[in-house]
Amino acid sequence: MSRFLQLHLLTFFPPANLNRDDTGRPKTAVVGGTTRLRLSSQALKRAWRTSPVFSTALAGHMGERTQRLGEVVLAHLRAHGTAEARAVEIAREIGAVFGKIKDAKDPAPTRTEQLAFIAPEERAASLALAERMAAGEKLDAKEAGLLRTADTAADIALFGRMLADTPEFNREAAAQVAHAITTHRVTIEDDYYTAVDDLKKPAEDAGAGFLGEAAFGSGVFYIYLCVDTVLLRANLGGDAALAATALGALAEAAATAAPSGKQNSFAAHGRAHFILAERGDAQPRTLAGGFARAVTGDDLMAASIAALDGFRAALDTAYGPAGTASCRMELGTGGSLADIVAFARGLRDAPLSHLCPGRPARLVRRHRRGRAAHRLGPPRPLGGARTGRRLPGSAARGRRGTFRPDRRLRARAVLPRPWPPAGRLPYHPGALGEAGPALRHPRGGTGGAKVRVEHHPLSP
Repeated sequence: MSRFLQLHLLTFFPPANLNRDDTGRPKTAVVGGTTRLRLSSQALKRAWRTSPVFSTALAGHMGERTQRLGEVVLAHLRAHGTAEARAVEIAREIGAVFGKIKDAKDPAPTRTEQLAFIAPEERAASLALAERMAAGEKLDAKEAGLLRTADTAADIALFGRMLADTPEFNREAAAQVAHAITTHRVTIEDDYYTAVDDLKKPAEDAGAGFLGEAAFGSGVFYIYLCVDTVLLRANLGGDAALAATALGALAEAAATAAPSGKQNSFAAHGRAHFILAERGDAQPRTLAGGFARAVTGDDLMAASIAALDGFRAALDTAYGPAGTASCRMELGTGGSLADIVAFARGLRDAPLSHLCPGRPARLVRRHRRGRAAHRLGPPRPLGGARTGRRLPGSAARGRRGTFRPDRRLRARAVLPRPWPPAGRLPYHPGALGEAGPALRHPRGGTGGAKVRVEHHPLSP
Protein backbone atom coordinates (compact mmCIF):
# COMPACT_ATOMS: atom_id res chain seq x y z
CA MET A 1 0.00 0.00 0.00
CA SER A 2 1.25 3.50 -0.85
CA ARG A 3 1.92 5.76 2.09
CA PHE A 4 -0.24 8.78 1.27
CA LEU A 5 -3.87 9.00 0.24
CA GLN A 6 -4.93 12.40 -1.09
CA LEU A 7 -8.51 13.47 -1.81
CA HIS A 8 -9.44 16.51 -3.87
CA LEU A 9 -13.15 17.39 -3.97
CA LEU A 10 -15.21 20.08 -5.66
CA THR A 11 -18.58 20.53 -3.99
CA PHE A 12 -21.28 23.08 -4.74
CA PHE A 13 -23.30 24.47 -1.86
CA PRO A 14 -26.37 26.64 -2.51
CA PRO A 15 -27.04 29.74 -0.39
CA ALA A 16 -26.05 28.82 3.16
CA ASN A 17 -24.14 29.79 6.29
CA LEU A 18 -22.48 26.49 7.08
CA ASN A 19 -19.59 27.88 9.12
CA ARG A 20 -19.91 31.31 10.68
CA ASP A 21 -17.51 33.68 12.42
CA ASP A 22 -17.84 35.55 15.71
CA THR A 23 -20.29 38.01 14.14
CA GLY A 24 -22.54 35.30 12.75
CA ARG A 25 -21.49 35.84 9.12
CA PRO A 26 -20.03 33.14 6.84
CA LYS A 27 -16.30 32.71 7.26
CA THR A 28 -14.19 34.09 4.44
CA ALA A 29 -10.59 34.23 3.22
CA VAL A 30 -8.84 36.54 0.78
CA VAL A 31 -7.16 34.37 -1.85
CA GLY A 32 -5.48 35.80 -4.93
CA GLY A 33 -6.77 39.25 -4.02
CA THR A 34 -10.45 38.20 -4.05
CA THR A 35 -12.83 37.26 -1.24
CA ARG A 36 -13.78 33.60 -1.01
CA LEU A 37 -16.12 31.70 1.26
CA ARG A 38 -14.33 29.39 3.68
CA LEU A 39 -15.19 26.28 5.67
CA SER A 40 -12.74 25.67 8.51
CA SER A 41 -11.02 22.31 8.77
CA GLN A 42 -12.44 21.96 12.28
CA ALA A 43 -16.00 22.31 10.97
CA LEU A 44 -15.34 19.79 8.20
CA LYS A 45 -13.77 17.21 10.50
CA ARG A 46 -16.60 17.55 13.00
CA ALA A 47 -19.18 17.08 10.24
CA TRP A 48 -17.42 14.01 8.87
CA ARG A 49 -16.74 12.40 12.23
CA THR A 50 -20.34 12.76 13.43
CA SER A 51 -21.98 11.85 10.11
CA PRO A 52 -24.09 8.66 10.04
CA VAL A 53 -21.88 7.32 7.24
CA PHE A 54 -18.73 7.54 9.35
CA SER A 55 -20.18 6.53 12.70
CA THR A 56 -22.07 3.56 11.26
CA ALA A 57 -19.06 2.19 9.36
CA LEU A 58 -16.89 2.53 12.47
CA ALA A 59 -19.40 1.55 15.14
CA GLY A 60 -17.51 0.36 18.20
CA HIS A 61 -14.33 2.05 17.00
CA MET A 62 -15.17 5.68 17.76
CA GLY A 63 -13.74 7.83 20.51
CA GLU A 64 -15.64 10.35 22.62
CA ARG A 65 -14.52 13.96 22.90
CA THR A 66 -15.83 15.08 26.25
CA GLN A 67 -15.29 16.70 29.64
CA ARG A 68 -17.69 14.26 31.25
CA LEU A 69 -15.93 10.92 31.62
CA GLY A 70 -16.07 11.46 35.40
CA GLU A 71 -19.85 11.71 35.18
CA VAL A 72 -19.95 8.45 33.20
CA VAL A 73 -17.89 6.78 35.95
CA LEU A 74 -20.09 8.33 38.64
CA ALA A 75 -23.30 7.06 37.00
CA HIS A 76 -21.73 3.60 36.64
CA LEU A 77 -20.81 3.45 40.33
CA ARG A 78 -24.24 4.69 41.42
CA ALA A 79 -25.82 1.92 39.35
CA HIS A 80 -23.67 -0.57 41.28
CA GLY A 81 -24.78 0.81 44.65
CA THR A 82 -21.58 2.62 45.64
CA ALA A 83 -22.02 5.28 48.34
CA GLU A 84 -22.36 8.75 46.86
CA ALA A 85 -19.36 10.34 48.54
CA ARG A 86 -17.08 7.44 47.61
CA ALA A 87 -18.43 7.38 44.04
CA VAL A 88 -17.69 11.08 43.57
CA GLU A 89 -14.20 10.64 44.99
CA ILE A 90 -13.40 7.79 42.59
CA ALA A 91 -14.92 9.61 39.62
CA ARG A 92 -12.82 12.69 40.31
CA GLU A 93 -9.64 10.64 40.64
CA ILE A 94 -10.21 8.81 37.36
CA GLY A 95 -11.34 11.96 35.55
CA ALA A 96 -8.11 13.68 36.58
CA VAL A 97 -6.15 11.20 34.47
CA PHE A 98 -7.61 12.77 31.31
CA GLY A 99 -7.30 16.43 32.30
CA LYS A 100 -7.47 18.99 35.07
CA ILE A 101 -10.50 18.23 37.23
CA LYS A 102 -12.89 20.98 38.28
CA ASP A 103 -13.02 22.26 41.84
CA ALA A 104 -14.84 20.07 44.34
CA LYS A 105 -17.31 22.88 45.01
CA ASP A 106 -18.17 23.27 41.33
CA PRO A 107 -21.73 22.28 40.35
CA ALA A 108 -20.13 19.59 38.16
CA PRO A 109 -17.21 18.43 40.32
CA THR A 110 -16.38 15.33 38.24
CA ARG A 111 -15.88 17.14 34.92
CA THR A 112 -12.53 18.16 33.50
CA GLU A 113 -11.66 21.72 32.50
CA GLN A 114 -10.67 20.61 28.99
CA LEU A 115 -12.18 18.36 26.38
CA ALA A 116 -10.40 15.04 26.04
CA PHE A 117 -10.60 12.51 23.22
CA ILE A 118 -11.17 9.14 24.91
CA ALA A 119 -10.87 5.79 23.15
CA PRO A 120 -13.32 2.91 23.76
CA GLU A 121 -10.56 0.89 25.46
CA GLU A 122 -9.76 3.80 27.78
CA ARG A 123 -13.41 4.24 28.68
CA ALA A 124 -13.83 0.52 29.42
CA ALA A 125 -10.61 0.45 31.46
CA SER A 126 -11.80 3.45 33.48
CA LEU A 127 -15.08 1.76 34.39
CA ALA A 128 -13.31 -1.47 35.30
CA LEU A 129 -10.85 0.42 37.49
CA ALA A 130 -13.70 2.28 39.18
CA GLU A 131 -15.33 -1.02 40.12
CA ARG A 132 -12.10 -2.33 41.62
CA MET A 133 -11.56 0.87 43.63
CA ALA A 134 -15.16 0.76 44.85
CA ALA A 135 -14.58 -2.82 45.95
CA GLY A 136 -11.82 -1.64 48.28
CA GLU A 137 -8.63 -2.12 46.27
CA LYS A 138 -5.96 0.53 46.93
CA LEU A 139 -5.11 1.73 43.44
CA ASP A 140 -3.61 4.89 41.97
CA ALA A 141 -5.63 5.87 38.88
CA LYS A 142 -2.69 7.71 37.32
CA GLU A 143 -0.53 4.59 37.59
CA ALA A 144 -3.20 2.16 36.39
CA GLY A 145 -2.36 2.43 32.67
CA LEU A 146 -5.65 3.93 31.57
CA LEU A 147 -4.15 6.01 28.75
CA ARG A 148 -3.07 4.34 25.52
CA THR A 149 -0.70 5.29 22.72
CA ALA A 150 -2.55 3.04 20.24
CA ASP A 151 -6.09 1.67 20.23
CA THR A 152 -9.06 1.03 17.94
CA ALA A 153 -10.54 4.55 17.99
CA ALA A 154 -10.45 5.33 14.27
CA ASP A 155 -11.42 9.00 14.67
CA ILE A 156 -8.61 9.59 17.17
CA ALA A 157 -6.20 7.79 14.84
CA LEU A 158 -7.26 10.04 11.96
CA PHE A 159 -7.63 13.40 13.69
CA GLY A 160 -5.29 13.05 16.67
CA ARG A 161 -5.59 14.32 20.21
CA MET A 162 -3.66 16.43 22.71
CA LEU A 163 -3.45 15.85 26.45
CA ALA A 164 -1.63 18.84 27.97
CA ASP A 165 -0.84 17.14 31.28
CA THR A 166 0.34 13.86 29.75
CA PRO A 167 1.92 14.73 26.37
CA GLU A 168 3.46 11.29 26.03
CA PHE A 169 -0.06 10.04 25.24
CA ASN A 170 -0.75 12.65 22.60
CA ARG A 171 -1.73 11.18 19.25
CA GLU A 172 -0.32 12.58 16.02
CA ALA A 173 -3.16 13.00 13.51
CA ALA A 174 -2.85 10.78 10.44
CA ALA A 175 -5.19 13.05 8.46
CA GLN A 176 -4.45 16.61 7.43
CA VAL A 177 -7.48 18.64 6.36
CA ALA A 178 -7.28 22.02 4.66
CA HIS A 179 -9.74 24.85 5.06
CA ALA A 180 -12.11 24.63 2.12
CA ILE A 181 -12.38 27.73 -0.08
CA THR A 182 -14.54 28.66 -3.01
CA THR A 183 -12.78 28.53 -6.34
CA HIS A 184 -14.23 31.88 -7.35
CA ARG A 185 -14.98 35.30 -5.97
CA VAL A 186 -18.07 35.58 -3.76
CA THR A 187 -20.27 38.31 -2.37
CA ILE A 188 -21.91 37.69 0.98
CA GLU A 189 -25.55 38.70 0.98
CA ASP A 190 -27.95 39.48 3.81
CA ASP A 191 -31.39 38.04 4.38
CA TYR A 192 -33.76 40.39 6.21
CA TYR A 193 -36.59 38.42 7.78
CA THR A 194 -39.45 38.81 10.21
CA ALA A 195 -41.43 36.58 12.54
CA VAL A 196 -45.12 37.19 13.12
CA ASP A 197 -46.89 36.74 16.45
CA ASP A 198 -49.74 34.36 15.66
CA LEU A 199 -51.81 35.60 18.60
CA LYS A 200 -51.40 39.30 17.90
CA LYS A 201 -54.67 40.93 16.89
CA PRO A 202 -54.82 43.16 13.79
CA ALA A 203 -56.25 45.95 15.96
CA GLU A 204 -53.00 46.18 17.97
CA ASP A 205 -50.56 47.08 15.18
CA ALA A 206 -49.31 45.77 11.85
CA GLY A 207 -45.75 45.12 13.00
CA ALA A 208 -43.93 41.84 13.26
CA GLY A 209 -43.08 40.18 16.53
CA PHE A 210 -39.40 39.88 15.59
CA LEU A 211 -36.98 41.33 13.04
CA GLY A 212 -33.73 39.62 12.10
CA GLU A 213 -30.92 39.51 9.60
CA ALA A 214 -28.91 36.49 8.39
CA ALA A 215 -25.90 36.48 6.10
CA PHE A 216 -25.35 33.78 3.50
CA GLY A 217 -23.24 32.86 0.51
CA SER A 218 -22.98 30.21 -2.18
CA GLY A 219 -20.25 28.67 -4.28
CA VAL A 220 -18.09 25.79 -5.49
CA PHE A 221 -15.72 24.71 -2.71
CA TYR A 222 -12.35 23.03 -3.16
CA ILE A 223 -11.82 20.53 -0.32
CA TYR A 224 -8.46 18.84 0.21
CA LEU A 225 -7.29 16.25 2.67
CA CYS A 226 -4.30 13.95 2.95
CA VAL A 227 -3.89 10.81 5.06
CA ASP A 228 -0.62 9.20 6.11
CA THR A 229 -1.78 5.58 5.95
CA VAL A 230 1.36 4.28 7.68
CA LEU A 231 0.73 6.53 10.68
CA LEU A 232 -2.95 5.60 10.63
CA ARG A 233 -2.15 1.92 10.96
CA ALA A 234 0.36 2.65 13.72
CA ASN A 235 -2.25 4.67 15.63
CA LEU A 236 -4.61 1.71 15.31
CA GLY A 237 -2.07 -0.74 16.68
CA GLY A 238 -1.29 -2.21 13.25
CA ASP A 239 -4.90 -3.15 12.42
CA ALA A 240 -4.81 -2.88 8.61
CA ALA A 241 -8.44 -3.94 8.13
CA LEU A 242 -9.70 -1.25 10.50
CA ALA A 243 -7.46 1.32 8.80
CA ALA A 244 -8.98 0.41 5.42
CA THR A 245 -12.50 0.77 6.84
CA ALA A 246 -11.61 4.17 8.30
CA LEU A 247 -10.23 5.38 4.96
CA GLY A 248 -13.32 4.29 3.09
CA ALA A 249 -15.63 5.90 5.66
CA LEU A 250 -13.62 9.13 5.56
CA ALA A 251 -13.79 9.31 1.77
CA GLU A 252 -17.55 8.73 1.76
CA ALA A 253 -18.16 11.24 4.55
CA ALA A 254 -16.05 13.89 2.81
CA ALA A 255 -18.17 13.48 -0.31
CA THR A 256 -21.57 13.47 1.37
CA ALA A 257 -21.48 15.27 4.74
CA ALA A 258 -21.55 19.03 5.31
CA PRO A 259 -21.21 21.24 8.39
CA SER A 260 -24.50 21.72 10.23
CA GLY A 261 -24.49 25.51 10.52
CA LYS A 262 -27.94 27.05 9.83
CA GLN A 263 -29.05 23.94 7.98
CA ASN A 264 -32.61 24.29 9.24
CA SER A 265 -32.76 27.66 7.51
CA PHE A 266 -30.96 26.75 4.27
CA ALA A 267 -30.96 22.92 3.86
CA ALA A 268 -27.65 23.12 2.00
CA HIS A 269 -26.98 19.40 1.84
CA GLY A 270 -24.45 19.23 -0.97
CA ARG A 271 -22.71 16.28 -2.61
CA ALA A 272 -19.31 16.33 -4.24
CA HIS A 273 -19.55 16.96 -7.97
CA PHE A 274 -15.94 15.98 -8.60
CA ILE A 275 -13.50 13.78 -6.65
CA LEU A 276 -9.90 12.95 -7.45
CA ALA A 277 -8.22 10.37 -5.21
CA GLU A 278 -4.48 9.76 -5.43
CA ARG A 279 -2.13 7.24 -3.84
CA GLY A 280 1.64 7.41 -3.70
CA ASP A 281 4.77 7.79 -1.63
CA ALA A 282 5.80 11.22 -2.91
CA GLN A 283 5.39 14.41 -0.87
CA PRO A 284 1.68 15.33 -0.84
CA ARG A 285 0.63 18.60 -2.50
CA THR A 286 -2.57 20.58 -2.57
CA LEU A 287 -4.09 21.67 -5.85
CA ALA A 288 -5.46 24.88 -4.35
CA GLY A 289 -2.89 26.78 -6.42
CA GLY A 290 -5.13 26.16 -9.41
CA PHE A 291 -7.57 28.62 -7.86
CA ALA A 292 -5.14 31.37 -6.89
CA ARG A 293 -6.72 33.17 -9.81
CA ALA A 294 -10.47 33.03 -9.23
CA VAL A 295 -12.30 31.09 -11.91
CA THR A 296 -14.98 32.91 -13.86
CA GLY A 297 -17.69 32.13 -16.37
CA ASP A 298 -21.22 30.83 -16.52
CA ASP A 299 -20.26 27.27 -15.54
CA LEU A 300 -18.14 27.61 -12.42
CA MET A 301 -17.97 23.88 -11.79
CA ALA A 302 -16.63 23.08 -15.26
CA ALA A 303 -14.17 25.96 -15.02
CA SER A 304 -13.04 24.71 -11.60
CA ILE A 305 -12.45 21.18 -12.87
CA ALA A 306 -10.47 22.54 -15.82
CA ALA A 307 -8.37 24.73 -13.52
CA LEU A 308 -7.66 21.82 -11.18
CA ASP A 309 -6.70 19.49 -14.03
CA GLY A 310 -4.49 22.13 -15.61
CA PHE A 311 -2.65 22.92 -12.39
CA ARG A 312 -2.20 19.23 -11.60
CA ALA A 313 -0.74 18.59 -15.06
CA ALA A 314 1.63 21.53 -14.63
CA LEU A 315 2.80 20.25 -11.25
CA ASP A 316 3.33 16.74 -12.60
CA THR A 317 5.34 18.12 -15.52
CA ALA A 318 7.56 20.19 -13.25
CA TYR A 319 7.95 17.85 -10.27
CA GLY A 320 6.84 14.46 -11.50
CA PRO A 321 3.61 12.64 -10.61
CA ALA A 322 2.64 12.81 -6.94
CA GLY A 323 0.82 9.50 -7.08
CA THR A 324 1.34 6.05 -8.50
CA ALA A 325 -2.39 5.45 -8.81
CA SER A 326 -5.48 7.61 -9.02
CA CYS A 327 -9.24 7.36 -9.25
CA ARG A 328 -11.64 9.99 -10.54
CA MET A 329 -15.33 10.67 -10.24
CA GLU A 330 -17.19 13.40 -12.10
CA LEU A 331 -20.95 13.74 -12.20
CA GLY A 332 -22.38 13.18 -15.64
CA THR A 333 -19.05 11.97 -17.01
CA GLY A 334 -17.91 8.84 -15.23
CA GLY A 335 -16.85 7.13 -12.04
CA SER A 336 -18.82 6.66 -8.85
CA LEU A 337 -18.48 7.19 -5.14
CA ALA A 338 -18.22 3.41 -4.75
CA ASP A 339 -15.11 3.52 -6.95
CA ILE A 340 -13.57 6.25 -4.78
CA VAL A 341 -14.35 4.40 -1.55
CA ALA A 342 -12.88 1.15 -2.88
CA PHE A 343 -9.77 3.00 -4.03
CA ALA A 344 -9.40 4.74 -0.67
CA ARG A 345 -9.68 1.43 1.13
CA GLY A 346 -6.83 0.12 -1.02
CA LEU A 347 -8.75 -2.82 -2.46
CA ARG A 348 -6.83 -4.80 -5.05
CA ASP A 349 -9.69 -4.86 -7.56
CA ALA A 350 -9.92 -1.49 -9.26
CA PRO A 351 -13.12 -0.65 -11.16
CA LEU A 352 -12.74 -0.44 -14.93
CA SER A 353 -13.86 3.19 -14.71
CA HIS A 354 -10.44 3.98 -13.24
CA LEU A 355 -9.07 3.39 -16.73
CA CYS A 356 -11.79 5.08 -18.73
CA PRO A 357 -14.66 6.27 -16.50
CA GLY A 358 -18.18 5.45 -17.54
CA ARG A 359 -17.36 3.68 -20.82
CA PRO A 360 -16.35 0.08 -21.68
CA ALA A 361 -12.74 -0.44 -22.67
CA ARG A 362 -11.50 -1.92 -25.94
CA LEU A 363 -8.32 -3.49 -27.13
CA VAL A 364 -6.63 -1.49 -29.88
CA ARG A 365 -3.52 -2.17 -31.85
CA ARG A 366 -0.68 0.28 -32.15
CA HIS A 367 2.63 0.15 -33.95
CA ARG A 368 5.92 1.48 -32.75
CA ARG A 369 9.15 1.14 -34.74
CA GLY A 370 7.55 -1.43 -37.00
CA ARG A 371 6.55 -3.77 -34.17
CA ALA A 372 2.97 -4.45 -33.22
CA ALA A 373 1.89 -3.85 -29.64
CA HIS A 374 -1.48 -3.76 -27.93
CA ARG A 375 -3.02 -1.67 -25.23
CA LEU A 376 -6.34 -1.23 -23.49
CA GLY A 377 -7.55 2.05 -24.89
CA PRO A 378 -10.55 4.34 -24.75
CA PRO A 379 -13.74 3.12 -26.41
CA ARG A 380 -14.91 4.21 -29.81
CA PRO A 381 -17.29 7.17 -29.97
CA LEU A 382 -20.83 6.02 -29.37
CA GLY A 383 -22.89 6.13 -32.59
CA GLY A 384 -22.05 7.81 -35.85
CA ALA A 385 -20.02 6.60 -38.81
CA ARG A 386 -16.55 5.21 -38.24
CA THR A 387 -14.17 7.03 -40.49
CA GLY A 388 -10.78 5.66 -41.49
CA ARG A 389 -7.54 7.05 -40.10
CA ARG A 390 -3.94 6.44 -41.00
CA LEU A 391 -1.74 4.25 -38.83
CA PRO A 392 1.89 3.35 -39.46
CA GLY A 393 2.77 -0.27 -40.16
CA SER A 394 1.68 -2.38 -43.10
CA ALA A 395 -0.30 -4.78 -40.91
CA ALA A 396 -2.81 -2.04 -40.16
CA ARG A 397 -3.21 -0.83 -43.75
CA GLY A 398 -6.04 -1.61 -46.08
CA ARG A 399 -5.81 -1.92 -49.85
CA ARG A 400 -5.23 1.83 -50.27
CA GLY A 401 -2.98 2.30 -47.27
CA THR A 402 -5.78 3.59 -45.02
CA PHE A 403 -6.95 1.86 -41.88
CA ARG A 404 -10.34 0.28 -42.44
CA PRO A 405 -12.43 -0.39 -39.32
CA ASP A 406 -14.35 -3.18 -41.04
CA ARG A 407 -11.13 -5.19 -41.35
CA ARG A 408 -10.39 -5.51 -37.64
CA LEU A 409 -7.41 -7.33 -36.31
CA ARG A 410 -8.31 -9.99 -33.82
CA ALA A 411 -6.80 -8.03 -30.91
CA ARG A 412 -8.89 -5.03 -31.86
CA ALA A 413 -12.21 -6.65 -31.07
CA VAL A 414 -14.34 -4.82 -28.52
CA LEU A 415 -14.34 -6.67 -25.21
CA PRO A 416 -17.79 -8.11 -24.47
CA ARG A 417 -19.41 -6.70 -21.36
CA PRO A 418 -19.36 -10.02 -19.41
CA TRP A 419 -15.54 -9.83 -19.39
CA PRO A 420 -14.05 -8.83 -17.04
CA PRO A 421 -16.73 -9.86 -14.51
CA ALA A 422 -18.79 -6.93 -13.22
CA GLY A 423 -16.70 -4.54 -15.29
CA ARG A 424 -13.54 -4.99 -13.22
CA LEU A 425 -9.91 -5.65 -14.00
CA PRO A 426 -7.18 -6.85 -11.66
CA TYR A 427 -5.67 -3.73 -10.12
CA HIS A 428 -2.03 -3.11 -10.90
CA PRO A 429 0.28 -0.17 -11.63
CA GLY A 430 -0.68 -0.23 -15.31
CA ALA A 431 -3.76 1.79 -14.40
CA LEU A 432 -1.53 4.84 -14.63
CA GLY A 433 0.31 3.94 -17.81
CA GLU A 434 3.01 1.72 -16.34
CA ALA A 435 3.58 -1.74 -17.72
CA GLY A 436 1.16 -4.20 -16.23
CA PRO A 437 0.67 -7.95 -16.48
CA ALA A 438 -0.49 -9.44 -19.74
CA LEU A 439 -4.23 -9.74 -20.32
CA ARG A 440 -5.73 -12.27 -22.68
CA HIS A 441 -8.87 -11.82 -24.67
CA PRO A 442 -11.63 -14.30 -23.72
CA ARG A 443 -11.81 -15.45 -27.33
CA GLY A 444 -8.25 -16.62 -26.99
CA GLY A 445 -4.89 -14.94 -27.46
CA THR A 446 -3.91 -11.37 -28.22
CA GLY A 447 -2.45 -11.80 -31.66
CA GLY A 448 0.82 -12.99 -30.15
CA ALA A 449 1.48 -9.69 -28.38
CA LYS A 450 1.17 -8.73 -24.75
CA VAL A 451 -1.58 -6.42 -23.65
CA ARG A 452 -0.91 -3.86 -20.98
CA VAL A 453 -3.24 -1.45 -19.22
CA GLU A 454 -2.70 2.24 -19.70
CA HIS A 455 -4.56 5.23 -18.35
CA HIS A 456 -6.53 7.36 -20.78
CA PRO A 457 -8.63 10.43 -20.02
CA LEU A 458 -12.16 10.58 -21.21
CA SER A 459 -12.49 10.79 -24.95
CA PRO A 460 -15.48 12.08 -26.87
